[in-house]
Amino acid sequence: MNEDPANQFDLIFKTLEWLCRKTMAMMEDPGYLEIYREVFGIRKPAVPEKLLDLYEKSKSKLRVKGDGCNVYLPPLWKKSNIVPLLWIRCNFAKESPELRIYAEVYSRASGEIRGVGFRFETPESSADEMAEPNSNESPSSGANSSRHDYWHVQLTNDTVHNGPRWVPDHVPCMPVAAHCPVSLVLYFLRSFYEKETIAKIVTYANIPGICLQSLHTLGLM
Repeated sequence: MNEDPANQFDLIFKTLEWLCRKTMAMMEDPGYLEIYREVFGIRKPAVPEKLLDLYEKSKSKLRVKGDGCNVYLPPLWKKSNIVPLLWIRCNFAKESPELRIYAEVYSRASGEIRGVGFRFETPESSADEMAEPNSNESPSSGANSSRHDYWHVQLTNDTVHNGPRWVPDHVPCMPVAAHCPVSLVLYFLRSFYEKETIAKIVTYANIPGICLQSLHTLGLM
């Protein structure tokens, strides 16, 4: 897809802004579960001002290295005991823009907050440049390794609080229906929310129809 990388970068940050503002506004309602505030104490949430600051610092290079800017997703329903958040690493200055969405999902289990992580990614064209900081596995290592040269999602325990001590963070590597970085973000969000919520995000961020093609193909929009 020949979409301007700078425009893709802007659209993604606009989407993150919607998520951030929506969550922070909902947290002003005391009716929402305390579990969000518990997780806030473990993984500090990004406020809209911090997100804007990260955007201003990154837009010239079109690159985010992943600096703990945790964007919480709005509660899935009012009494939800699931707390999802995301943070990103990306390099849109490359010939093939790269994006990694780190999703952490928390809940209370056995009397404590526990988490599990997922990583949504663009096709891997340069394993070394965005290699996992804590992973013992290399995408190109081993006779049975699989090069993840397609849009995909896989498990991860990087930065996850109180998660599994080990997860298979190389395989399985599950293909996803995306064709550009913005569509990957929307695909990720569609795994949590109904069409109506995605439509609100599309309207807020003014996301063009060309970014929705793969989701329409699967009936996700």
